[in-house]
Amino acid sequence: MEGEFDEDDYIDHTSRRCIEEFYKEIEANSLIEKMVIDMELISNHGFLPTLNLDNAQFKESLMYLMIRSQSPVSTAQSLIISSLLENTSLENFVMSTCKFDDESAFRRIVQACLNVDSLEVKCNTTFQFAAVAALLENAASILNELHLNGNITDQGLSLITAGLIGNTTLKKLSMDYRRGRGIDSIEKLLCDSSTIESICNSNHILNTIYNTRLERMCSRLPLQVSDCLELNKNTNKNAVIHKKIARYYFVGDFDVSPFITMPISLLLKVLVMIEGHALDRQVAIFKLLRVIPELCNVSSRATIGKLTD
Repeated sequence: MEGEFDEDDYIDHTSRRCIEEFYKEIEANSLIEKMVIDMELISNHGFLPTLNLDNAQFKESLMYLMIRSQSPVSTAQSLIISSLLENTSLENFVMSTCKFDDESAFRRIVQACLNVDSLEVKCNTTFQFAAVAALLENAASILNELHLNGNITDQGLSLITAGLIGNTTLKKLSMDYRRGRGIDSIEKLLCDSSTIESICNSNHILNTIYNTRLERMCSRLPLQVSDCLELNKNTNKNAVIHKKIARYYFVGDFDVSPFITMPISLLLKVLVMIEGHALDRQVAIFKLLRVIPELCNVSSRATIGKLTD
């Protein structure tokens, strides 16, 4: 009947107005430090108001942000979240409970995490691993911790370690990973012992690998990986490089050419610095003696004798 009071319409209108006022209070609050956002709240449903993040005052104070979604994140939603990320400096950003069908939406959000200190993300596809690796490669990123959820494959781990080759900020990597061939890429990342230069260019920042599935430090890591992680905790990176050369360069068929033109006095210091198992040290020293016979002069014998005892 015309003019009849519709209680349902009144309730819907009142509810909408209450939500709008609530959202305005959130947007104007400059003291919010922690926020969990359901992506549906920033979607245009037509019948519900949406949270406007463009000019929100909490951008200055926000420290922790989690986004979650029951349906795949849309392009429009990813644009809003990436804009928020670009204008905040977060200690923690969690996006591991979000679904993504649109690869560009995933990449857009991840690449906006330059000012994020700790990122938790779920990766299941090669594209997603590559997107995270690209963030690690970005010199502008300040990322200190990366928490990887999902199906961590050998290929995925290899992509992540490739992204860490020139990275100077990431110290902690946690993941649900069962040891496979991909762990070899971490070993090479931390200490590529093929040349002295490659050791110098290895990663000397990453110092913790944590297994989220076991809720503990990754066990059964290769000895060299565990040792290099421990070495990387030293803030004196020149000392770290020195130790890695001393322990892992002079092993097997190493290249002696960098030492051939060295003065004998300096070569003796090189012999002293060699570390590792006694047999490996002896083999390395004798290899240098064969190639550089000048080391066998009388003045050098006492020093060499002590090293090979």
